[in-house]
Amino acid sequence: MKPFKIVFYPNTAKPNSKSLRIPIYMRVSKGTKKVEASLDASIAAEHVQFWNPFTQRLDVEGNTVNKVLEDIIYEFTGLHYRYKEYADFSPNDVKAKVLKLEANIITESMDALMYVENHYRSIVLPGKNYSLGTKKNYRKSINHFTDYLNFKKQQKVSLMNFSSVLAFGFYDYLQMDIKETGKMAMSDVSASSVVIKIKAIFERAYDTELVKRNPFKKIRLQTKSKKRDELSVDDISSLIKLDLSNEKTLAPYRDIFLFSVFTGLAYSDIYELNKDHIRMEHGEFILEKSRAKTGEEIKQVLIAQAVAIFKKYEEHIETQIENRVFPKRHLNKMNEYLKIIQAHAGIKKLLTTHIARHTCSQLLADLGDINSDVINTMLGWSNRGEGSRIIYLQKQIEKRRI
Repeated sequence: MKPFKIVFYPNTAKPNSKSLRIPIYMRVSKGTKKVEASLDASIAAEHVQFWNPFTQRLDVEGNTVNKVLEDIIYEFTGLHYRYKEYADFSPNDVKAKVLKLEANIITESMDALMYVENHYRSIVLPGKNYSLGTKKNYRKSINHFTDYLNFKKQQKVSLMNFSSVLAFGFYDYLQMDIKETGKMAMSDVSASSVVIKIKAIFERAYDTELVKRNPFKKIRLQTKSKKRDELSVDDISSLIKLDLSNEKTLAPYRDIFLFSVFTGLAYSDIYELNKDHIRMEHGEFILEKSRAKTGEEIKQVLIAQAVAIFKKYEEHIETQIENRVFPKRHLNKMNEYLKIIQAHAGIKKLLTTHIARHTCSQLLADLGDINSDVINTMLGWSNRGEGSRIIYLQKQIEKRRI
C-alpha cells in the first residue's frame, strides 16, 4: 500500500490581497495523486524567512500557526486506526477527514447526484464567469439528470460506479417519450445541450482524480441545430399590410411578432418590456434593458418600423394601466394565433416566436456589414463577441425597403 504524505508550506504566490499575509497550504499525496488546500493559518510576509522547510514549522515564538499544523498531524496519524477503509482512501478523502470537512466531503464514494449538486452549489452558482442564463441551464440539466436517476432507481449510485452505460442511457432517456411519467422526447440537439453540462461536471471529477475516466466522454453530441426558416421581405410586407380591422384580437399578436422581427428581441424580453425601457436620445428612440435569459444588457436604436409598432399602443388601456409597451399576451396564445395570422397573410412558413428572431438575424446578415459575432450576441446566442451592449443604426434594416 502506498503511504500518504502531508506537506505544509507558505504559498508566497497567493498573498492575501488586503492584509498581504501569506497563507499556509497543505498538500496530501499518495503516489502520483495529490490534492492541496489552503489552511486557516497565515504568516506575515516578513516571517517567511523563519519558515523551516525541514520541520515544516514556523521558527517564531508564540505563533499560532504551529498549533494548527500540530492538530492536523494529530488527526492524520489517527486515520489509520479510526477507519477500516483507510487503505482505499484518496488524497481527497484524507483532506476532508483531517480538515473535518465531512459536511462537504467530496470523495469517490460520494453519490453521483450529490457530487453534481455540490458542483452546482459551490462552483456554478457563485461563479462570476457563468451568466445567469448558463446557471439556469445547469439547473435544468441537473433536474433532468435527477429525473433520470429516479427513473432508473439509481439515485444512490456512487460517483466512482457511474458507468458509461448509465451515461449513454441518460442521453437516450432524454430522447424518449415515457407515457407513465408524461415525459416528452427531446430533439438530438436539445438532449445534447443537457448532457454537455453534466459531461462538464464529470470532467471536473476526472481532472481532480475522483474518477478514472469521464463516462460521458465517448458520447457524440449534436450541438448544431438544423438551419431554421426565416421570412422573406415579401412575407414581412404581407404581415405589415394585412388588414386586421375586422379581427382586432389578432392585431397585438401580429405586432408583437413584427416587433421581434425588427429588434431581434426574444418573446420573453418583449413580454416584460415596459415604457421605462425606451427613451428618446438625440432624436432617436433607444431601447435598453437586461435580457431575461442571460441578464446581459442590450442597447439598440429602434428603426422606424419598430417605433411605428409600439406607438400604436401608447394609448391602449392595458399599457397605460401597467406601464407596458405592449398588451400582455401569453406565449401559448401567441403561437396559436400566429398560425391564424399566417393563414390570413398567405405565408407558407410556420410562424413562431423563434422564426421572428431568426428573420432578424438573416436581415442583418444580408446587409453584409455586420460581424456575425455582433448579431449572435445581440440575439442572445453568444455570451461573448463584441460585448453586451449592441447598437445597430436605424438605416441598416430600412435598406431592405420593407
